[in-house]
Amino acid sequence: MIVYAHRGDNRSQLENTKAAFDSSLASGFRALELDLVRLVDDTVVLYHDDTLDRLSGRSVNATDLNYQEFCEIFPELLSVYDFVNYYGNLGLDINFEIKDDVRTFELLEPLLALCTGRTVISSFRHDIVDHVRSRGVAGGYLFETTKEIEQARHIFEAAPRIHIDESLAPLLRDLPTDSDREIYVYTVNEATSAQKLKGLGNVSGIYTDNSALVAFDSRLPQLVGAEAAELAEVSEIAAAAGSASHAARVS
Repeated sequence: MIVYAHRGDNRSQLENTKAAFDSSLASGFRALELDLVRLVDDTVVLYHDDTLDRLSGRSVNATDLNYQEFCEIFPELLSVYDFVNYYGNLGLDINFEIKDDVRTFELLEPLLALCTGRTVISSFRHDIVDHVRSRGVAGGYLFETTKEIEQARHIFEAAPRIHIDESLAPLLRDLPTDSDREIYVYTVNEATSAQKLKGLGNVSGIYTDNSALVAFDSRLPQLVGAEAAELAEVSEIAAAAGSASHAARVS
């Protein structure tokens, strides 16, 4: 099972920043997830939300800013070009999640050749993922609700790679365990949940905010299940404390 650091170590550092990704790598992660939006000047940056409210308290759309304006507000956040320069040649699994439209993929596509590990482009916009796959690039279809599954059941049941919200995990019991397709679950932050998902046999990986859950990555030196769970549970306490401390700094 592959374990992705969701926006880097966002519990102790500002999400989608070099500090967050460096902290994840220091914890042992070999897979990173990040979010992409395109600014008004066509610069692609690492950012999750539509507006700046959550991280800056400003009711401004991120896509209405140019890169200089964005950097004045968020000097720590990276452009995708910076990210690939820092991490593209490290052999990492990298998940680029596109938050807006296909133009962002078109700007990203030339950079994928600089990434020496496995890359995947994910999105809730399934038309973007269709386009990505038509270009010969791995794509992951995101699902958050049962309604979304009902509207695209053929994708949920047959697409080569899907990413589903943890709340939808019970539905995985009805999917084959011997399939070549890849199924990922987000955002898994408890060791007991990670252990259950690993036991299903058809979950390829998880996305987590909890750095301790890197212990479940099957590519790392293995702990037995009970040891991994115990380590993660203990570390969750420290991670929660770090999250509270980070929240206090950004509020």
